[in-house]
This record gives sequence, C-alpha cells and structure tokens, in this order.
Amino acid sequence: MRKIIVPTDFSDTSKNAARFASQLANDIPDCQLILFHSFDKVVAGSDGTPISSDTQSRMTISMAALENVKSALPGSGKNNMRCVAEEGSFLSSLEKLCIEEKADMVIMGINGATRLEQVLIGSSTIGAINQTACPVMIIPPEASYRKIRTVVYASDMKNVKVTTPVNILRKVLNTFYPKLYVVNVDEEHSVEAGQEYLREKALMDELLSGFTPEYAFIRLLDFTDAINDFSDAAALIMNLDLVISVDTSVAHLAGALARPVWNLLPFSPDWRWMLNREDTPWYPTMRLFRQPSPGDWESVIAKVVNELSKIGSYKQVNEHITDINLRDSIDGMVKS
Repeated sequence: MRKIIVPTDFSDTSKNAARFASQLANDIPDCQLILFHSFDKVVAGSDGTPISSDTQSRMTISMAALENVKSALPGSGKNNMRCVAEEGSFLSSLEKLCIEEKADMVIMGINGATRLEQVLIGSSTIGAINQTACPVMIIPPEASYRKIRTVVYASDMKNVKVTTPVNILRKVLNTFYPKLYVVNVDEEHSVEAGQEYLREKALMDELLSGFTPEYAFIRLLDFTDAINDFSDAAALIMNLDLVISVDTSVAHLAGALARPVWNLLPFSPDWRWMLNREDTPWYPTMRLFRQPSPGDWESVIAKVVNELSKIGSYKQVNEHITDINLRDSIDGMVKS
C-alpha cells in the first residue's frame, strides 16, 4: 500500500480522520498521503443574486486551508504528504483522483459539524464506498489510531471466486498482517454450515492462502445497538430497500435521504401530512398510510401487508408478518 487519499471538508471529524490516516501512513514504509478537498462552482448568493466565481481565488483559499490541516498532522515535516484541491462535485472529483493517482485506499470520516452535515456527509461517504475504485476506510468521530491487528471480511459465501476482491483484500492483508476473520452475512444460512457453505469455505481458503482466516456467522439482524446518532441511522437507511415507520424522526430522515418510506399515520395526524392523500409534498419518496377511523391500526396494517405482498422480495410476507404482531409493535411505538 503506497498511496492514501484523505478527503476533508475541514470539519473536526474530517480532521480526525486525517490524523488517523497520517499515523497509519507513518507505519507503512514509503506511503504517500494526499489531502483532498473539492469545492463547487458558486452560481448565486443566498438571495439568488448571480455571483461571478473566481475559481483561482477559491483554489488558493482551499490549498491554504489544506496546508493548515497538513501542518497540524503527525509526520507533516516529512515529504510524504501533499495537498490537492479541485473544483467539481465531491464524488466525481474523488473518483477521478483515485484513478489518476492509482490510490490504494480512501480514508474519511462520516460526520459533519452539524446534524444536517452528519446526514449529508454520511450520504457522501456511502457514495464514495459505492463509487470509488479502491477500498474506503471510515473513521468514527472519536476514533484514535491504533495499529491494525484485526480485519473482518464480510461475505455471503456464495460464488466466492467471483465475488471476492482478492487482489485488494490481499494488498490490505499484506500491508498489516492482521488476524483475519471471514464473517458469513448470508441471512438465509446464518446459523448453518451445509455442504454448499463448506465448498465455498474451501475456495475462500485457497483465495486467502497464507493468512489462515477464521470463520464466523452473523446470527442477529437487529442493528439498533449500533445506532448512536442520526449519522448511524442514515448510514443504515441508505442500505435499506424500504423503511416502514410511524410518524417519527426515522420517517423524516428516510424521506430527507430520498429513500422509499411508508409512513403510518393516525386518524388525526400532524398538520404537515394534510388530509385525504397518500403522497406528501415534503418527501417525494414517501407514501402515507392513514387510519380510516380513530384507533384503527388493523386496517392500516392490513393495507401494508397487502402492499408488501405485491413486492417480489416479500413473497412469504404473510408467513413472517402478522396483523396482530405489527399492530402491537406500532401501539408500543405510539405509546412510547
């Protein structure tokens, strides 16, 4: 591993990620660190008045800010760090830089300075994971650097010869020589080591020869213990196909992230949901399910179950979800 890109928006959490990356790079011989910032072209002021964008001035300011971050990092006196600023959207600029620099890894934070920024930057981090051609390491806000001694690789243990990024994974392992765990995240076979799994395990052993991985299963699908703030919730929501909720902050967060969300409403809802409609001008991806009469959650749940049954991914929805169980869960949420 010879080149690491560290995006920064100059927030405290992005600076912490840069400190982490700097200390990590110091432990890797001949590793180069690239501090990166992208800025959008200014087209108008806050009142809509057109503003001429002086790209060169903004570039100068961005580079000066990057140099300030660099000067505060451990090892900044060495010649293993440089700064890059570009005009353009964050994800496209980052993807372009990763390709041009042949980067081995991107290290970045997931939180911003404010709650709104936490959601937006969390979304950008998810985008970076999905879009960049190299691994992305996410640094939590309060994390401090310790030598990497353990690596967990998540796999559904299906067709591992095709789905395992062997070259990237071995490059990381050859850099840190950690203890390796391969965790089976296939929910259909999460507690069972059948013949298919054993065959795939043998193939995985071949792919990761020399690192003697240990294997484990994920048996729980309840992620609530891992949610500490809205950025954690946003990261989870970005990986869901559908969110079903009563009128809580989760429904608003899913709508703000433009994720499909079904909002279950009482007969007399909050004013913002208006009346006699299933859509809302607040969130284009939200659908409203209303009580037809006060306290009638049964009808709401029956409609939800019926709509879910129309979705191919939920063929056995009626075997797993019952009206009474959902009704009790919703009653509990409303009372709490």
